[in-house]
Amino acid sequence: MAIGTFTTAPYSVHTNGAVRRLADLDGRMIRSAGAIESETLRRFGAVPIGMPVTEVAEAISRRTIDGTTLHPAPLFDFGVERVTSTRYMMPLGLVPLAILMNRARFEALPAEAQQAILSHSGLWTAERFNEHVGAYNAALIDRLKADPRHEVIHPSPEDSARMQEVYDAVIADWAARAPRNAELLALVRAEIEAVRSGR
Repeated sequence: MAIGTFTTAPYSVHTNGAVRRLADLDGRMIRSAGAIESETLRRFGAVPIGMPVTEVAEAISRRTIDGTTLHPAPLFDFGVERVTSTRYMMPLGLVPLAILMNRARFEALPAEAQQAILSHSGLWTAERFNEHVGAYNAALIDRLKADPRHEVIHPSPEDSARMQEVYDAVIADWAARAPRNAELLALVRAEIEAVRSGR
């Protein structure tokens, strides 16, 4: 059973000046996180590289790769901000996180413990996580903007429109691979609509 489900800040691309616009991704070796992100980068002409985040800073320093996708917290946590100077704020998705518990274990707990978990799970957990981690990530971006050694670049309207075209195509292809994928996509979209409409 899911006790808490939440997300973290969006990924963006971090390099040493190699990527300042969408076209600059062409031919660049970019460390990516997961199959969908890799496919998205590939459609922009990049060469996605699978690599543990713990190896990214050294790989960039050695010029084994040109850059990486990361969200702000691990950018600092793993020292990648020390070896990169340019942040191309390309929204490449979110990191979904969940806290799960075996239902039998939960049901074996005393009633008071079960109630405490239920009272502080689900939406309650997600809202607090997003509030605090969101503020932390925003503060880190502000820190980068205030540092003359770093450049934070937001995509042009043209690049943003092109990104959306590719995102839509990647999503459509994924949904078409299996009926279950299409079902999951419909469920997620319905949930997003419910949240946005306040239902």
